[in-house]
Amino acid sequence: MRLLIRIESRETLTRVEEALCQVDFDLYFVSDDQRMLALVQLGCIDMVIVDLRHQGLAGLNRLKMLQAEPASARLPLICFINEEDPTAVRIRLKSVGVDCEGIRFICAGNCGNGKEIIDKKSLLATIDSFALVTSLTSQ
Repeated sequence: MRLLIRIESRETLTRVEEALCQVDFDLYFVSDDQRMLALVQLGCIDMVIVDLRHQGLAGLNRLKMLQAEPASARLPLICFINEEDPTAVRIRLKSVGVDCEGIRFICAGNCGNGKEIIDKKSLLATIDSFALVTSLTSQ
């Protein structure tokens, strides 16, 4: 499994690295959207992880960019969000033209002392479920 990870926060990036370091994935970390698109266009990515928290219009544009690019339009996408319930996020994204069909949302926050919380089990389960669906639909 080849994962493209587009996260700006160094602390969040560290937490994701910690969550994924013990599994056999090829991880591609990028810090800008142009590099993200370049890797996607090469066709060497199976799934994308992005952090939408505190991104505002930049996060929305990132999702639209990924969906507009033929090489990434059908890639599974995992988005970190602040909200506990992703329904409100889906409604907002759909209202501005983002197709949420291939997107899974994971609530990621902090525990009150500024330390990031990335639920490792939830992240790995989401990746596994996407990988299973992808393998079943490609057969």
